[in-house]
Amino acid sequence: MAWLPKVRRHLLLLLLPAFIWAQPTPPPLSFDELMEATPSRAKDYAIELYMQQRASADEARALFFRVRAPKTTHLSALAERSEDPVLSAMLSCRNAASKDLLEVSPACLSIALSPARALHLEPGQRRKLADRVAPLDPIKARIFHAMAGSEPLRHLGDEPDAFFAVALQAPLAYLRESANQPLSAEQIRALESDARMGRLVERALVHDYPQALRESLLLIDPARLDHQGALYLGLHALQAERSDLAVRAFRAAESKGWSRYGKDRALFWLWKASGEKAHLQELARSHDVNFYALLAKERLDQPWPDVVTRVLPRSEARAHYDEKRLFDPFFWVDLHRTIRSGNTQAMERELLRLGHKRAEPYRAAIVREMGSGRDHYFLNPWPDLIADLGTSDRAIFLALMRQESRFIPAAISVSYAIGSMQFMPFLIEHMDKERGQRPDAWAHFSPYNQIPYAKAHLKWLQARLAHPLHIAYAYNGGIGFTNRMLAGEIFTKGPYEPFMSLERVPIQEPREYGKIILANYAIYRKQFGDPVSIERLLEMLVPPSDLYPDL
Repeated sequence: MAWLPKVRRHLLLLLLPAFIWAQPTPPPLSFDELMEATPSRAKDYAIELYMQQRASADEARALFFRVRAPKTTHLSALAERSEDPVLSAMLSCRNAASKDLLEVSPACLSIALSPARALHLEPGQRRKLADRVAPLDPIKARIFHAMAGSEPLRHLGDEPDAFFAVALQAPLAYLRESANQPLSAEQIRALESDARMGRLVERALVHDYPQALRESLLLIDPARLDHQGALYLGLHALQAERSDLAVRAFRAAESKGWSRYGKDRALFWLWKASGEKAHLQELARSHDVNFYALLAKERLDQPWPDVVTRVLPRSEARAHYDEKRLFDPFFWVDLHRTIRSGNTQAMERELLRLGHKRAEPYRAAIVREMGSGRDHYFLNPWPDLIADLGTSDRAIFLALMRQESRFIPAAISVSYAIGSMQFMPFLIEHMDKERGQRPDAWAHFSPYNQIPYAKAHLKWLQARLAHPLHIAYAYNGGIGFTNRMLAGEIFTKGPYEPFMSLERVPIQEPREYGKIILANYAIYRKQFGDPVSIERLLEMLVPPSDLYPDL
């Protein structure tokens, strides 16, 4: 920088730390290494970072075609780096403002139009766009013509693709205003065998679809629905005081459930709908440790299943892998492939290499695969890193970690949440900046880096929420989502509360996540010699309040 004028040199020196601070650290892989790496989620994530920060136009184009499951972020990076006019046009169409749709080409309309866009257009504009896109996309034309008039779902009942596009994708405000008409028995018969009908039955309950539409769903034959649809049809029936239909629906859900959790959930509601204790007793015989099975055992005063708390190294095992390797996501890719292969000899060889004290989550992953499937692993693999937490805090921390990653430090989710606590890169970047550090999401595959951040984040949540269920919702779905939900018509008094509200959490992932964390939390509390009653935790939910000093 000697050639720079003095004033400019001083200005650059002032700006340089901010520039470095704003640039997330790319993964420690070169272009050639990324090209040769085995296809995996870790590779996709590393390619995204590389394309955004380092890639030339040619590298971006080559790497894009090495991504196993491309995301919009990959496509955006490719369009930006390569300056490809076709890609740029596609992204421009997808991101076009509603007011600009009247001016774009029919091909661009086919990309840009969606039921949600209709909310920002007048009925006449919807008809005009429908006519323009009809030659290229007749289904979208039907959707927009129907949404330009009244009773859109009734008018689309003979076209399943258009019907479900509106019923499942249109804004809730629009549906609550414009879809308060019942479907006829003939329409129900024509649609009930469609796999999407189960999603509509679920969505209608959790999002409070109009009453007339919900009542018409009671005409559905539960035998025609999948497991989830049958279960939610039963919940609709309970709300309508149709216990006979509820029992039939929950029986169908139990018979169609492919997982132990699904069957146990249906058994719980079958007991609720019928009042027959035999269903509760059958549920209590479940070998699983899910929320419903534990609650049944507690109600019948039966012991909970034993759990595995440690997976120690074999006596002859050696620490073949050091911490740098154990915290490398590409290591987990290779080991996971060995585990999924079912090759017992290969897994035994890996157990002999996993003698390091930080390798316990990997040992557990192997022995779980080699076992009967009935062992439940509730580990505490980083006790020294959470020793400063109290019993309840340790229980919720480990409950979250167990569900997030099964304690695997090198885990990456489909959405690129990373590490044992599955932090999103944008959250890591935000917390790095708060600490005056250079953003470096890749470094958070190390529990030494991620666990302190997770403790800080959990402390932040606990300052706003106290019940472990609410904390679980916020950890998974965000504090904004949780506050909006708790401010609505949920966890109120009623004959099936708080259980009905547990099934009406608006988004499926946090809905199921919360119940899993509640069960995990109770098991860890028991493991730490400070048991807590699930019944007591549930009592605190109605009415919703977060002033619980005795947790």
